[in-house]
Amino acid sequence: MLRLRLNQWKVRDYLVLFLPIQIGIVQLLSESPEFVERYYSQGIYPLLGQLNRLLWGWIPLSAGDLMYTLFGLWAIRSLYKTLRHFWSNTWFKIKGILATISVVYGTFYLLWGLNYFRLPLEQQLGISTEYSTEELLDLTGRMVSYINAIQENITLDSTAPVQPNASRTEVYQKIAETYATASQRHPILTYHYPSQKTSLYSVPLSYMGYGGYLNPFSGEAQVNGQIPSFRWPSVAAHEVGHQLGYSAEDDTNFLGYWLCFQSDNYQVQYAAYSSALAYLLGDLRRRDPEAFTYYFDLLNEGVKENYRELRRFWDAHENPTEPIFKALFDSYLKVNQQTAGITSYSRVVALLIGYHRIDSFIPPSSIPVP
Repeated sequence: MLRLRLNQWKVRDYLVLFLPIQIGIVQLLSESPEFVERYYSQGIYPLLGQLNRLLWGWIPLSAGDLMYTLFGLWAIRSLYKTLRHFWSNTWFKIKGILATISVVYGTFYLLWGLNYFRLPLEQQLGISTEYSTEELLDLTGRMVSYINAIQENITLDSTAPVQPNASRTEVYQKIAETYATASQRHPILTYHYPSQKTSLYSVPLSYMGYGGYLNPFSGEAQVNGQIPSFRWPSVAAHEVGHQLGYSAEDDTNFLGYWLCFQSDNYQVQYAAYSSALAYLLGDLRRRDPEAFTYYFDLLNEGVKENYRELRRFWDAHENPTEPIFKALFDSYLKVNQQTAGITSYSRVVALLIGYHRIDSFIPPSSIPVP
C-alpha cells in the first residue's frame, strides 16, 4: 500500500513537471507554422487521425460523447472528494488536479490541437483573400441565379423549400463518397476511414448555438441532429474538414462548400450554395444594405423559406447561456492563434471569392448588377 502511494506521488510529480514543458513546446510551435505544417499537419497528424477514426469510427454511437460523459462524471466525483477533505493531503490533491490537466492538455495537442498553428488554407491553394465590393456583387449574383436553379430542379416548385428525404446516415455516406471523388483532383481532401456521427448532445449543442463539432480525442465529426435537414451535408462536410486537420473556421466553412458543390447530388449542392450564399449576403448587408435587399428579393420563395426555417430553429433555442458559450469559444480560438476569434466564420467570403476568381465553376449570372 505504501509503495503504491509512493508511486502515485512519483507519477503525479512527473506529470505536473511536464505541464509547463508542454506549454512551452506548444508556444514554440505556435510561432513556427511552416514546421507544424510539414512535420505535424502533413506528417504525423494524418496517421494519428486515421488511427483514431479506425479505432472509434465503427461504433454506431458517438464514442467521443460517451467519453465526455464518463469523464464528466469522474471529474464531478473526484472534485467532490477533493473538496470534501481538501485540507487533508492538500498538496497531493492539487498535484492530482494539475496532473489531470497535464494529461488532457498533452493529449489534445498531440491528437489534433497543433493544427491550429499550421499554414492557412489560402497559401496551399494559392488564393488571394483580398477582394472588392464589385467582386462580392458579382459572386453573389451568380450564386443567387445558381441556387434558384438548383432549388427548382429539386422541388419543381419555386415556392417550395428543399426538404431532403435522405437519412443522416445516407448523408454521411454521400459526404464520404464525395470526398473520395474530390480527392482524385485535390489530394488535400483525401479522407480515409470516415467517422461521422450524430451527436448525443444535439439538444445542448442547439442551445449553445452550434451545428456540430469535432471531438479531438476520438476524431469523430459530430453533427447536431436537430438542425434543419437541408443543412446536414454542409455541416458534416465542415466537420470532416476539421478531421482532415484544418482548424480555422473560415477554412472549414470553405472546405464544406468546396466539397459539397462538387457532389453529383443536387441536395448536397444545395446545402453548399445555401451556406455560402448566407455568408455572401451577410457581408453584402454590412457593405451595401440596398444591394443586399436587391439580391435577397431575387431569391426563390422556397430558398427564402429554408433560410426562415433555419432562423426559426436558432430563435427557438435562444437562451441566456448562449452568449456565454460563444464568448468562451471566441476566447478559446484566440488563445490558439485564431486572431479573428469566432468572427473568423465570416472570413469564408474571402476564400469563396478568391477561389472562384481562379476556378469559376458557377456560370455567369443574367442578373444585372444593382
